[in-house]
Amino acid sequence: MIWLPLPSVPREATLEEAQRAIAESGLARIAAAAEAHLREKGWLDVAYTYLWDEPEGKQYPVVELLMRTVKEAAPGLRNMMTARGFPPALENVDIWCPELYSFDPEGAERERGKGSTLWWYVAFSCRHPYPNFWTDYPALDCRVVTWLTWKHKMEGFLYWSISNWWRVGDPLREQTFPRANGDGTLVYPGEDGGPVDTIRWENIREGLEDYEYFVLLQELAETGVARGRPEAAVRRARELLAIDDALVKDYANWSGDPEAYLKARGEMARAIEELM
Repeated sequence: MIWLPLPSVPREATLEEAQRAIAESGLARIAAAAEAHLREKGWLDVAYTYLWDEPEGKQYPVVELLMRTVKEAAPGLRNMMTARGFPPALENVDIWCPELYSFDPEGAERERGKGSTLWWYVAFSCRHPYPNFWTDYPALDCRVVTWLTWKHKMEGFLYWSISNWWRVGDPLREQTFPRANGDGTLVYPGEDGGPVDTIRWENIREGLEDYEYFVLLQELAETGVARGRPEAAVRRARELLAIDDALVKDYANWSGDPEAYLKARGEMARAIEELM
C-alpha cells in the first residue's frame, strides 16, 4: 500500500483556521496532481490518504473538511480514517480503520454494505482481552490477530511502527514506549546496523502464513466442486474457513492455547492437499 502524505492542519485548529490553512497549503491542487500521477502509474487502487489520526468528536468538522477537499479535487483517492467506531459526521471516508478494542461489528456491516473498505489496528489502548504486540503479552497475541482479521472479514491491518526507538538511548534495555512495553518496536537495532529479530516479529510472520492458508483454502473451496473434488472435502474446508467459535469467537474472545491454533492449521493443510 502507498500512504500519500498530503498537507493537513494543526489538531487544535478551528474550522475557520482550517479553511485558511487548506487554501494556503494547496491541498486540492496537490491531491489532484497526486491522483493523476497514481492513475498514470497504475497505483491508484493501492494508495490512500491518512489526513488525521484518531480524531475526537470536536475535531470531526475539521477532519471532514480535509477529506471533502480531497474527495472533491481527487475523487479516485481513498481517504483512510482511524476514527474509533464509524462516526456518521465523517462522510468522506473510504477506508475505515478503528482500533481493534473499539470495533463495532454491526457498524462494520453497515459500512461494508455501503461499499466501504474495513481495516483495523492495535495500539496503546488495546489491552487484554484484546490482543496486542507488546513484549509483556503472550507471543500468541502476535499470531492471533490475523485469525481475528479473517473471522471478522477485515480487509487490512495497520500498524504504526516497527522501530520506534527515538525516545530512549538503549532500546534493548529501556522501554521504548511508556506504559506499553514494546509498542511500535518489533525489531531492534543490531551492532552491524541491521535489525535484530524478536519472538514477536516471528509470531506475526507465523500469523501471516496462517492467513495465507485461509486464502488458499478459500480459493480451492470455491472451485472445488467444479474441479470434481469431493463435496465432503469442500464442506469441511468451509467449516475450517468459518473458524470454530471454540477457537476464535470474536475480537475479544479467543483461545489462549497455542496448540489449538497449530492443530487448526494442520487441519487446513490437510484440507488444502485434498482439494488441490
